[in-house]
Amino acid sequence: LRTISRDSSNDDFVDIPVHQLVRLTLDFCQARLSNLQVDLRLSPIPELLTARGREAQISEVLLNVIDNAIDATADLPVKWIRIE
Repeated sequence: LRTISRDSSNDDFVDIPVHQLVRLTLDFCQARLSNLQVDLRLSPIPELLTARGREAQISEVLLNVIDNAIDATADLPVKWIRIE
């Protein structure tokens, strides 16, 4: 939560393992997925795959995408989202 919620506009761009970004973000939204009974389908993420940027900003974008995906399942009989 600290990583995502703080002002990171002055952080340097760094290479961040994508699996770490996804795991951090999923840890933050796991309760919502569970409460709304949305099944998460996560494809394996290569350990060496990285993204260059500010970790907090990339995590915030990923969190918004996941939140939007969860919202989009609201009226579906079978709720799931997939991250590939």
